[in-house]
Amino acid sequence: MAANINSRRNLSGEEKRRFAAAVVVASLLKARKDKGRSKRSCWKRSWIEKRAQFSQFSNILPELRDKDAHSYRRYMRMTHDQFVNILRLVSPMIQKKNTHFREALPADVKLAITLRFLATGDAFRDLQFAFSVPHNSISGFIPEVCDAIYQCLKEHHLKVPNSPAEWNSIADNFHSRWNFPQCIGAMDGKHVLLRCPLKSGSYFYNYKGTFSIVLLALVDAQYKFIYVDVGKNGRVSDGGVFKDSSLDTTLEEGLNLPPTNESHLPYVIVGDKAEKIPHEHRRRSLI
Repeated sequence: MAANINSRRNLSGEEKRRFAAAVVVASLLKARKDKGRSKRSCWKRSWIEKRAQFSQFSNILPELRDKDAHSYRRYMRMTHDQFVNILRLVSPMIQKKNTHFREALPADVKLAITLRFLATGDAFRDLQFAFSVPHNSISGFIPEVCDAIYQCLKEHHLKVPNSPAEWNSIADNFHSRWNFPQCIGAMDGKHVLLRCPLKSGSYFYNYKGTFSIVLLALVDAQYKFIYVDVGKNGRVSDGGVFKDSSLDTTLEEGLNLPPTNESHLPYVIVGDKAEKIPHEHRRRSLI
């Protein structure tokens, strides 16, 4: 300590001024840093602690489930039995363990919030008041629940038909429901809006003047997805999205369609004028 003081006494006048300025700047930076730190007013807000008393999941949904099944389905976009079945599948993947500080959020609450978000697109800050769950928690678990749903259901509900019998069933449904023979799917694209990613320029900028990624889908006669390609940047046209999709490759290789019936009409995929199927596919009529 004494040696340090003696060394400061040996400093020149200019060096002393620089040293003093450095001390002042360091003190100001520390004060600004301490000021910017917001102290946590409470570990958990009181209305969140009373989730069982205030949330829609604990109050409205049980009432709808027991007395108004139609309204329950409109709210959750599925029946209660379907909800329970999905919950059984995804619970092992989304349920966390309790800690000494707090109890983990139940898997059924996570699933209900995720389904409500997918059905309505409500902001996380709106959902937090409806379900008494903090918005930062909601933003964290919704991607996890969506991934769990996909992993559990993809093999049974997002399966592309690969046998003549499956394609023939789809064609029969189009004929009976829409009076359109030999149709094996309806195709369309959807721009999913997003905030412009950093340093992406016009890569995601689409013709509508927004930023997006493109969802290309093929559905059956009951609007059920039988093929999905998502993630292409919005700048690409619908025709370009189709050309870069695995469906284009599958058409090149063949769809394993059943032989044409006595009408000798070819199997077709319908879409609007934006969905331009390459000429070689149209010439082969998908068979």
